[in-house]
Amino acid sequence: MHRPGDVDEVGQDAYIEHYCHFHRTFPDFQATIKDVLADDDRIGLRVALRGTHEDELLDRAPTGTSVAFSAQIIYRLSNAGSPKSGTRATDSDSSDSSVRVER
Repeated sequence: MHRPGDVDEVGQDAYIEHYCHFHRTFPDFQATIKDVLADDDRIGLRVALRGTHEDELLDRAPTGTSVAFSAQIIYRLSNAGSPKSGTRATDSDSSDSSVRVER
């Protein structure tokens, strides 16, 4: 998985830790799926995210402020049954309604 800060993470444990950290950083986050694309063994998502910055992120101390950004995620399904993904996050000021994502 490639994520902001030019960091590449490999393996299921790294994937799980990345999303656990995301939940700690934005405990009230909401996500809205904007687009879904599928082709062969790949599934792409474009999502808008919004949440309160409550933990360190990319060497930035928590601010307690509400932030909004977008991410593009591409999953590649493997024969082993677990998806492999690449993500790219970008800043956004999306004001669309959100779907609550439960932890």
